[in-house]
Amino acid sequence: MNRKEHNRMMTIRTIEDTFMQLYKKKGLEKITIHELCETAGISRTNLYRYYDDKYQILQTIEDRLLENIEEINKSDYFINQLENDIEKKLPLLYKTVCYIDENRDYFATLLGRNGDPSFVFKWKSCMRKNLESKTAESKVFDYDLDVVVEIMVSSFIGIYTFWLIEKPELSCESITKICGDILYGKIYKI
Repeated sequence: MNRKEHNRMMTIRTIEDTFMQLYKKKGLEKITIHELCETAGISRTNLYRYYDDKYQILQTIEDRLLENIEEINKSDYFINQLENDIEKKLPLLYKTVCYIDENRDYFATLLGRNGDPSFVFKWKSCMRKNLESKTAESKVFDYDLDVVVEIMVSSFIGIYTFWLIEKPELSCESITKICGDILYGKIYKI
C-alpha cells in the first residue's frame, strides 16, 4: 500500500472511530458534522471527500461489519462432535464470535442504549438467511423451520448484546459454547 492509500485509510478510520465514539455518547441525531470534524481533527472538506453525511458513515460501518460476518459464514458448515476444543468443534461460530470481539466497540455501540435498531434487524436478516441455507435440507426440526430459526437468531443477538455490554469479561470460547448449546439443543436437560 502506497503512502497516499495509507493516509486515505487512516483518515477513514479516524472518521469512523470518532463517529462511533460520539454515537455511543449521544446517539445519531445529536451528532453534528462540525463536532465530528473538530473531534477527529479533520476538515469538513476532508470528511465530505469520503462521506455525504453522518448517515452514510453509519451505513458504511454497519455494512462492513455484516459483510465480514457473512464472509466468515460462507465457509463450509460443519461440526465436529468428537472434538473438545470449541474452536475446532464449532469453527464458523467461533470465528464469528472472535470477529465480534475484535470489533467489540463498534458492535457494543450499535447494539447498546443509543444503538441502531435497524442494525439488529439487518443482522438478524443475514443470520436468518445463513441459518436457513445451512438447515434447509435438514429434517431435524419437528417445528416450523422459520420459527426455530427466528428463536435461534434472536437468542444469538441477545447473547452477543448481553456479552458485549453486561459481561465483557466472558471469553470467546464461553460465548461460542453457549451459542453452540442453543444451536444443538443442549441448553435444557430433560
